[in-house]
Amino acid sequence: MMPSASTGPISITTRCQSLRTPRKRAAALAEFIAQRENWRIDMLDILVVDADEMAEMNQTYLNHTGPTDVISFDLADLQSDGILGQLILCGEVARQQAPHFGHRPQTELLLYLAHGLLHLMGYDDRTEPERAIMHQRQQELLE
Repeated sequence: MMPSASTGPISITTRCQSLRTPRKRAAALAEFIAQRENWRIDMLDILVVDADEMAEMNQTYLNHTGPTDVISFDLADLQSDGILGQLILCGEVARQQAPHFGHRPQTELLLYLAHGLLHLMGYDDRTEPERAIMHQRQQELLE
């Protein structure tokens, strides 16, 4: 059975055995970011997977090869004015990347959550100016 937890409109499921998911901190961070960005979370499903599963999803949904840190799925329709989405986070990528940035894997995983949630709120990082704005806001919210 896969460990999961639900906090109101936020549900967190872990299918990655190599990294403990900080569920309470993740839910609190998602609520904090939504509040700071003036959004309401109607439903947010967070799934933490291993590198193989992430690579498969990355190929299937984005046509990219290999695992990535986070994939965001906006499930809202035109009538929605709150967040309705899913974030897929890769625990193994977080474990591998954390030492390069001098922090714990759980902290790296929370960074992926913040990044993915900002995508659901309309932030983008396709161009360098957009990337700079998104990165700055992400850092402000994480601090």
